[in-house]
Amino acid sequence: PKDGLVVYGTSVGPRWRRRDPIRQGRQIGFNETIFILPDTRDMLASVKVHEAVIPQVKVDQTAVITIDAHAAERVKGTVTQIGTMAEDGGWMNPELREYDVKIQLPLEALGDKVSLKPAMRCTATITVGQVDNEKTVPVQAVFAEGRDSFCYVPAGHGKVERRIVKRGRASETYVVIEGGLEEDDRVLLREPRPGEVQE
Repeated sequence: PKDGLVVYGTSVGPRWRRRDPIRQGRQIGFNETIFILPDTRDMLASVKVHEAVIPQVKVDQTAVITIDAHAAERVKGTVTQIGTMAEDGGWMNPELREYDVKIQLPLEALGDKVSLKPAMRCTATITVGQVDNEKTVPVQAVFAEGRDSFCYVPAGHGKVERRIVKRGRASETYVVIEGGLEEDDRVLLREPRPGEVQE
């Protein structure tokens, strides 16, 4: 015997799988989970990652977790498991395809600053790569046509020039430019207006 939490099996898992709460006299099914005894000293964060970026996620990558109940604290964790099958968004969003990614939380390093309970909400930032001392532009400044990538740079007299660029790695916000732009070049952050492009 020891102090801890008891979580009813009917309160975990997808909502559509949940049954009536456990109570005295209720019939239970074969292999049905009746209750869970979670160990809050050893916790995982379970986050959903879109299938478009899942190839970049690898086991042992670093992740930073923000827990809604402790928004001021940042918990560093490590990716330990990546789901093998994508899950859809249900009947509300059947086209959505996401993978379940598990992140181990080293809670012993946090002491008493963060107290976690099962099913708390969180968000995660997973570091999939890093670049240093590279030229970058915002993603909305890079356009594509066929196999060519290009940016628009000022050409004077209210005109812009289309400049072919060589793209490198990209995040959700920035693209590394490996060629075609100089460090001090300015770029257009929108589609050019009719007649704005210098021929």
